[in-house]
Amino acid sequence: MRDGPKTTGELAKAMPGLTRFAVMQHLGVLEEAGLVLVKREGRNRFNYSNPAAIRELFQAWVEPLASNAAEAAQHMRRYAENKYEAIQKMSEQMRVVKIEMESVIAAPKEIVFRAMTEEIGGWWPHRMVEGADMFYEPRVGGQFGERRADGAGCLYGQVSLFIPNEKVVVSNVGFFDDYCATNTETVSEEGEGTRYRKSLHLWGIVPEPLERMLTEGSRQLIEDALKQYCEGKARGDQA
Repeated sequence: MRDGPKTTGELAKAMPGLTRFAVMQHLGVLEEAGLVLVKREGRNRFNYSNPAAIRELFQAWVEPLASNAAEAAQHMRRYAENKYEAIQKMSEQMRVVKIEMESVIAAPKEIVFRAMTEEIGGWWPHRMVEGADMFYEPRVGGQFGERRADGAGCLYGQVSLFIPNEKVVVSNVGFFDDYCATNTETVSEEGEGTRYRKSLHLWGIVPEPLERMLTEGSRQLIEDALKQYCEGKARGDQA
């Protein structure tokens, strides 16, 4: 009917899947709704589509739905674009940082390894929680951090690899929100002393000032704390 009026017979012929009676029923409903206008000429019934009524129906039902869908699509587009920008900005800030250090300590490697693990509270100078004591569980799955008698404390990481008197790896467990880290420490005999190696790897949002702070902090921990502690223990053992 979009191309012009059609008789009931023409419409029934165009829709072979429907009987003539079914076509007449559909036309009756459309006529009652005002969407189809009927004009009879002799024995023929000519059916006209009613553009005005169809337009009103479109404006009442279809346009609001289309508008809501378009608005939802715009919101989704803005969300996706903003999310993409945020992810892109974050990816630009992501870095992989490797801090490698080593030092020769005038003490047997058993003393150095024990200081790295079980005796860490004897030389580790920093505390996140005032009045807390350091703890280190020397086993796979063991935890490393600090705690206070009232339950306050801070978990630095978890032991993921442990080889007594040789190697230990600690991975951070979420204390640092913006990056992940693994700290690998190894000891090997160096003459009458021990070669200590530290490999700190970080990936995520690691600003350069933080990298400098961790580099300098690691150096101080090794040279000014661990080394002095172990060499003092060795001298005491020898005495």
